[in-house]
Amino acid sequence: MKELGRFPSWSVLSLAWLGVCVSFAAAQQVEELPLPQVKPPVPQTSPRLPTSPATPDFDLLDAPTLLPPATVPLERLLRETESLPESETLDLHAAPPLADASSMESVYWWERAVQEPVEPNAHWARFDLGTIVADTLIHSPRIIGLSQDVVIAREAIVQEEAAFDARWLFDSGFRRSSDPVGNTLVTGGPPRLREADWSSRAGIVRTTRLGGQWSANQRFGTLDSNSLFYLPPNQGNTRVEISLSQPLLAGAGRMFNERLIVKAQLDARTTTQESLREVQVLIAEVMNSYWRLYEQRAKVIQIRDLMRRGQQMFEIVEARQGIDTANAELLRIREQIAVRQAKLLRARADLANEQTRLAMLVGAEALQHAELDELIPQDRPYAPPLTIELAEAVVTALHHRPELMIATADLESFALQINVSRNQLLPQLDAMVDTYVMGLRGRRNLGGALADQFATGEPGFFAGLLYEIPAGRRAAHARYRAAHAGYVKAVQELRQIILTTKAEVDIAVREVNVASEMIGNRHQTLMAAKANEEFLQRRWELLGGDGIPVGLVVQDLLDAQASRTQAEQDFVESQAAYFNAFVRLQLAMGTLLISQQIDPNELLVPAQINDVPQP
Repeated sequence: MKELGRFPSWSVLSLAWLGVCVSFAAAQQVEELPLPQVKPPVPQTSPRLPTSPATPDFDLLDAPTLLPPATVPLERLLRETESLPESETLDLHAAPPLADASSMESVYWWERAVQEPVEPNAHWARFDLGTIVADTLIHSPRIIGLSQDVVIAREAIVQEEAAFDARWLFDSGFRRSSDPVGNTLVTGGPPRLREADWSSRAGIVRTTRLGGQWSANQRFGTLDSNSLFYLPPNQGNTRVEISLSQPLLAGAGRMFNERLIVKAQLDARTTTQESLREVQVLIAEVMNSYWRLYEQRAKVIQIRDLMRRGQQMFEIVEARQGIDTANAELLRIREQIAVRQAKLLRARADLANEQTRLAMLVGAEALQHAELDELIPQDRPYAPPLTIELAEAVVTALHHRPELMIATADLESFALQINVSRNQLLPQLDAMVDTYVMGLRGRRNLGGALADQFATGEPGFFAGLLYEIPAGRRAAHARYRAAHAGYVKAVQELRQIILTTKAEVDIAVREVNVASEMIGNRHQTLMAAKANEEFLQRRWELLGGDGIPVGLVVQDLLDAQASRTQAEQDFVESQAAYFNAFVRLQLAMGTLLISQQIDPNELLVPAQINDVPQP
């Protein structure tokens, strides 16, 4: 390099011609390199929610002790090593079928580096997107809390249904009295009436689903009195009673009497859909954080490579001092290296922040390990161009959006209120029937009295009607009008949700399509920036200033380096933006869990009641 300035003029011309050829070849390379082919945004390895211990997909390394027993994918043995065997560092996905993997390897050089630790002697964990989603479903406190909301809502249904369960009754009591009498006809002579009365009752009461209530009970008792008129003395008495009351107008029918059960079922459906919506939002946050983590790791690696190229340039300029460079060029390069160092510090902080955020969202204890320094995503953001039909996406959203399920449940709830209030417009008319048999024996003979109640005499009975109607029925009419207004409001809210769903899906589809096109655009920008830097680097190494002030040449090369790194960062950002846009589309359609092969109906199923410890 130091003898470059002594070349004869013909050599300079030859090298100039070589530079033109290099430039032309680089330009041809930009036109001929294929666009990157990408994989579907949903990794093929995305698992369903595990129901039993699964084999972990990543390792936590560099720790002398063991974590708790491996019961979930994230809780893996810690072991001390610096690198994994080659078999464990292979890509999780094959190369794109339509892309030249070898040519893309040099362009997207950071992809393999992203899957390796970026800090020396770091403790790290490797995982793919499916694993991190599964562990979020298992460990996230938010999801565990939402599942308990579903349990509470479903238990409310049981509570309302229990209103029609039979109720067993038992009561017993003893009373002794001693009262003065002012009439000899009360006792037949003694001045005080002294009585000892013991009575017990056992029975059953039940409310029917048609609104009626029936009861049956058996009474036992003894009565001792000093009155001469009590015959036989020391009585034992028994009585069997059966009664029934049934509404005939207001309050009659299954619809009215099961209204609280239906309301609890609608509330449980609403709670379940709200919980699923919150779960999908959380899973979307986890997936977006996963790809932001990939983006931040790539950014750190790209800035480090930019610093390396700047340092190499500094060494070359320092070696050419006194030939064609001066101290000004060294100062300019040092300035740029310092600027790049500051960007690296910021990028490393952003990476650490994203790791902390992802660990918080997942909630697994293994990711909260104090010695864990790096979280390493193993999926590469290959995203093929997708053709998404807006009409199909809207239809899918109308079938799966939790907001629509919630709105329809609200609509059914107001329809129920209309039917209930219409029933309450009727007057109250109840039929009542009561019958009984009794037995009586002396000497406290309860057994004989019990036999006599069925063997002697005949049953007594009562039958009647109860009619009641408020004057004007203003309260009932007001309830009906309020229920009708609530129904109309619910219809309009459902219409608004449908319009909102269509708009969100429309925007999400458009964003996915734009993000897909941006990847191709950023790829072309990256190829042009890379070719420009290589041309300027080669020309500077071979020709020096070539008649141009060296300071300008150095500045052009520094700018080209920064431009290439920015193009690399923009390309990775476009990849992450594509996946995030696709996640938002799945969220808008309500199919994010289904896309991860997770059954929403099984996700929040509460534990069996028999498995819950009884108080």
